[in-house]
Amino acid sequence: MSWRSGTSIRVLAATVSAGALAACGVPALGGTDERDAGGKAPVPADARAECAAIAAPGDSAERRLRGMWIATVAGIDWPKGKTRERQQDDYRKLLDTAQAMRLNAVFVQIRPNSDAFYPSPYEPWSQWITGKQGKDPGYDVLGFMLKEAHARNLEFHAWFNPYRVSRDPDLKKLAPNSPARQHPDWVRKYGTGLWYDPGLPQVRDLATKAVMDVVNKYDIDAVHFDDYFYPYPEDGRDYPDQATYKTYGKGMGKAAWRRQNVDTLVRSLSQNIHKAKPWVRFGISPFGVWRNKSTDPAGSDTHALESYDAQYADTRKWIKEGWLDYVTPSSTGPSGTAAPTTPRSSTGGPSRSPEPRCSSPSDRPPTASARTPPGRSPPSCPGT
Repeated sequence: MSWRSGTSIRVLAATVSAGALAACGVPALGGTDERDAGGKAPVPADARAECAAIAAPGDSAERRLRGMWIATVAGIDWPKGKTRERQQDDYRKLLDTAQAMRLNAVFVQIRPNSDAFYPSPYEPWSQWITGKQGKDPGYDVLGFMLKEAHARNLEFHAWFNPYRVSRDPDLKKLAPNSPARQHPDWVRKYGTGLWYDPGLPQVRDLATKAVMDVVNKYDIDAVHFDDYFYPYPEDGRDYPDQATYKTYGKGMGKAAWRRQNVDTLVRSLSQNIHKAKPWVRFGISPFGVWRNKSTDPAGSDTHALESYDAQYADTRKWIKEGWLDYVTPSSTGPSGTAAPTTPRSSTGGPSRSPEPRCSSPSDRPPTASARTPPGRSPPSCPGT
């Protein structure tokens, strides 16, 4: 009941906010009718950031999203064991830690490599559960994780990776029912792994089906993507999508075409998610720098890799278009430092597969260490 009560409180708060905006002559943002239509509510071109007649809500512990990121690829955070009992016990301890740290959400990676932590009609069971892709673990892992999170009044943000297929370049090591193995023409070898080609309509359709299968079947609170879209550049080599570009580019520059491919997935997912369940949010944790000011006057005062040009992720556009409900920029450097010029691992060295997590005590919520039960490692937490 406590979880449902919390949901009711959020709905009530949204209603009050909508009423306050209407009183100021500004249309409410993201109203149910507009969500049902698959679009966004109209916003006047001259709309102000705040209504002068209504005091700004300010900041408070109740308004802050305080999350724990639980990376499952390679068992980075979880699962560490292969038995059901060990996995469930370890997961409960992570959630108990989240409660002790007074967090209010968990971001759990449930589709790390075109696989699933739940029974999926489209993709095989994840190898990170049992050690072998396609092997049934004997229980609905996502169903268990979701129930345990809600029992602790923690929001559950289902974390998907849209394009990653495998850390291993050998297609034959994938499960026979893997879409990547059944459709090798959708897959590109790049660096040390396999990736779906974002320019293919079939790939966007698969990612959409995977996400919407979870949205429709499970009572999740949000859909979450991290910083992986087109892969991070490897040794100056271009991503091998020339044939796809030739077929679908339609005269666009390749960089603009790649951004359009990602934009199309983000926009259509936003529409589909909010049409199916208006209360489910869609958020992304992109690489911490959109563009540097030296490249674009609208960019940040940084000197770093630019996600706009490297992953073809136009986060600023997604925000301006209203496609996202929240953005949590990913940075693995210590708080107060400039974003690194290349992705960094939690140990500080170069990483080919960074996860949005932190390693420095300065990145953790205030007094977090005092709330971490003895004998447990601090969990992953959002970047700055």
